[in-house]
Amino acid sequence: MANNFPFDNRWNGMIRLEIIDHSSQRYDTCGDWTLDPWADQGIGLNIKVSETGSSDMNFALFMHELNESLLYLYKNGFSKAAVDAVDKFDMNFEENREDDTSEPGGDQDCPVYTEHMLAMAIEHMIAEQLNLDWNKYSQTITGLEWAQVKCGNCDQVFPSSNDKCPQCGQDND
Repeated sequence: MANNFPFDNRWNGMIRLEIIDHSSQRYDTCGDWTLDPWADQGIGLNIKVSETGSSDMNFALFMHELNESLLYLYKNGFSKAAVDAVDKFDMNFEENREDDTSEPGGDQDCPVYTEHMLAMAIEHMIAEQLNLDWNKYSQTITGLEWAQVKCGNCDQVFPSSNDKCPQCGQDND
């Protein structure tokens, strides 16, 4: 069967959405996306959004991440290098965060800045269509708590929900 999918052949066109506990995110973010191998199905786009307690809020978050990730990856290639550039920026931003509620994607130096701003505009329109109070939505998202631990062996910071340090493999005691 011919592959008529209009995107890069490194991506299988499949998307997996997961709604997870906020403390299970890789870092303190309410939405995250990665490209990962899916068994014999090629590379799939995985989008994880934090559980907000509201299906409407979860949907708005998912739509933001979907629009941001697909536009960025379409423009920059469906590659690990494209995702790694965003991950590196986001994680560095969070590690050096001041006491504010800004988002890494809102920083003009972020690789995904343009796509993030478009996704924010779409997210606002979706919230309006769902009759979400934007202030309540924002407060819910900023109120999510991400529990983290620091590895005693290599000083890597990671979610407390992990059983082992992702860098050195030491047990999370």
